[in-house]
Amino acid sequence: MIRSRFAILSLLLCVLAMAGLRPGLAQPVSGLFLQIEAHPTLQRGQEAAERVATDLVGVSGHRVPGGWYAVTLGPFETRGEANAQLRSLRSVGAISPDSFIVEAARLGQRYYPVGTEPVAVQQAPAPVPATAPTPAPIVAPVEETLREARASERALTGEERRELQRALQWNGYYRSSIDGAFGPGTRRAMGDWQADRGLDPTGVLTTRQRAQVLGEYNAVFEALGLETVIDAEAGIEVLLPLAQVARDTIDPPFVRYAARGDSGMEALLISQRGDRSTLFGLYDIMQSLEIVPAEGERSRGATAFTLTGRDTRRSSYTYAVLRDGTVKGFTLVWPRSEDRVMDRIVERIRASFTPLDGAVLPEVAGSGQVQSVDLIAGLQIRRPLKSRAALWVDGAGRAVTTTDLLDPTCGRYTLAEEFVVDIVAQDDALGLALLQPRSPLAPPAVARLRDAPLRLRSEIAVAGFPFEGRLGLPSITFGQLEELQGLQGEPDIARLKIATRSGDAGGPLLDMGGAVAGLLLAQVEGSRALPADVRFAVAAPALNGFLTGAGVELRAAQPGASMAPEDMTRMAADTVVLASCWE
Repeated sequence: MIRSRFAILSLLLCVLAMAGLRPGLAQPVSGLFLQIEAHPTLQRGQEAAERVATDLVGVSGHRVPGGWYAVTLGPFETRGEANAQLRSLRSVGAISPDSFIVEAARLGQRYYPVGTEPVAVQQAPAPVPATAPTPAPIVAPVEETLREARASERALTGEERRELQRALQWNGYYRSSIDGAFGPGTRRAMGDWQADRGLDPTGVLTTRQRAQVLGEYNAVFEALGLETVIDAEAGIEVLLPLAQVARDTIDPPFVRYAARGDSGMEALLISQRGDRSTLFGLYDIMQSLEIVPAEGERSRGATAFTLTGRDTRRSSYTYAVLRDGTVKGFTLVWPRSEDRVMDRIVERIRASFTPLDGAVLPEVAGSGQVQSVDLIAGLQIRRPLKSRAALWVDGAGRAVTTTDLLDPTCGRYTLAEEFVVDIVAQDDALGLALLQPRSPLAPPAVARLRDAPLRLRSEIAVAGFPFEGRLGLPSITFGQLEELQGLQGEPDIARLKIATRSGDAGGPLLDMGGAVAGLLLAQVEGSRALPADVRFAVAAPALNGFLTGAGVELRAAQPGASMAPEDMTRMAADTVVLASCWE
């Protein structure tokens, strides 16, 4: 009976296809096609085209943008003809529901059939008179009865049942656990899937309907080219999307898989000898890499950790485990546009991940990468767009800095490159901004501010990050107070004679006793060049007024003796913090 049904289906599909297609003389292909499948490799494309051609006529294969190989049906002269065939073939399950119409101009070189001329477009049919007889209805192939569908369903193995649930879940129909039990939730999902396709919502899928559900699901995995990789050098077995990534270099502790073409995907295999401290160190290092976006869930246990990351451009997933004196794991990175697919794929990859005994990467560099403070094992460390100094001003972790830090391109701001903050007060005229951490934070120390101006020509110092944090701790630069106003008489500005750099902006102006007498502003940019050592700072009265207005309870400085430079440096390390703007 099954064989006779396939014969009927094949005959029907041939009739349907021949109704809109016919071979013609050799000539350039134009018109419209149905794109019914696409595969990442030429071999898979040829195999698919040959398979489809056993049931349909007019099958061809073309390269399409992105390096894929499409299986097409056509050509058709009008969109009406193409639409009619699309509906007819979908209705009998001959082609995938996500098949679509494509213009011939968008198709590249033809790879199937080999050694034959392309099929010409059929001439448009003559108009049908209004009195023409109604065509005989097309008889669909015999479908299983409900009783037959239940019988075929009972023959499914436990894994086949779970796979069907995964496919229904993938398509958004099933929302419960993958247990292989076809209870009310699974039946409801099957019925909804049937109803959305105009089928009788029995809640029991026929053999052909199950094949269609699984076909839609598996097409995604085929496009990624998921294959089991056994990396003998790293000692890891894992599924990887080999249609999207290819093995590239070894930079211990990583084996790098670079993106194929413009796929935007990357993968790392992690392999090194170590103990719990090694695992914890890797946990910190991975979060500093550019390929692991800062936003996302982090989870670290005694013997394993998981990192998820997501920004405007890409997402990532990292898993590592400590076992038998080795730390092994993987990282997968993909474009944000692929989140729906990859969020499910990583579950399969994680389940497939297996550390292999007896192999681990050596602790020596293998790719000859140039060493750099911006690189770890050849991977770029995530760096902020810009960094400036900031001053802790209260015990809640609020800090004041310069508005020079702020930028429309910044997606987030941090203190100490770790604590995410919000801008809670801003004065563009003074050039001041107040930052508040999103999570509770206790700073090492809080600055003490003067309430009286400094004397002219007095010696001053600025604490900041001249190299925008690359040195780790703030540096002290000494200079002199030149004037208690700006060049145009601004009363809230002090003019300094001091040689600072851009990263020092936002740092405190200090008297020789370590009290804060103002805040350094960014170097003036303009048409008139100023001497190299001319800088400006917001004077203490204006700074204090800004902070008080923002609800900060100031801590007043007490008169004290001059501090030694090394003591001032230690004080600055506790009261000055790096503020950063990130993409």
